Amino acid sequence: LHLRNDDSPAAADVFLQIVQQSPEDAAALNNYAYLLATRLDQPAEAMPYAEQAIRLSPENSSIIDTVATIHSLTGNPNAALTARLTQLEYTPQDAGLLAKIALLYADHTDTPEKAVSFAERATSLRPRDARMTDVEGWAAFKAGRVAKGEDLVLQSIRRQPTARAHLHLAEIYLSQNRVEKARE
Repeated sequence: LHLRNDDSPAAADVFLQIVQQSPEDAAALNNYAYLLATRLDQPAEAMPYAEQAIRLSPENSSIIDTVATIHSLTGNPNAALTARLTQLEYTPQDAGLLAKIALLYADHTDTPEKAVSFAERATSLRPRDARMTDVEGWAAFKAGRVAKGEDLVLQSIRRQPTARAHLHLAEIYLSQNRVEKARE
């Protein structure tokens, strides 16, 4: 009810009470950690709760997702990538997860070419999803396939313009010294 009313502090208080009453409840620990990290902007404070939840339920994809999200929010992309790859073992057909992995490889590793295969898998699962096309284009660009990356990001924008796709396109244009195009 508190979440429906967009009252995250009250919802967090309720989950904290549940956690205090049932400290072995992995779902409650996870929900409290997620709320702290994402709604209340307290990812560092959330991590101990997420870590306890993952100890209690190490194969729960939702809990792994929370841990990965917190790692991303605390500026630890390598740990986030490790968690996302673990999560993928349990949900291998999750296009959104594949896209997150692709972006982590593209933006935070020395091996952006690994991003391409994850992005292509995501697009194959959701071929009409402009966000997946954008991720595939960004991965291609980061892997050195500039023309293909530009084409895919443009396709994405034609289907459904998003701020992220426009940012990707601007960065592609800037890499080619097409400053005027980047400004558009």
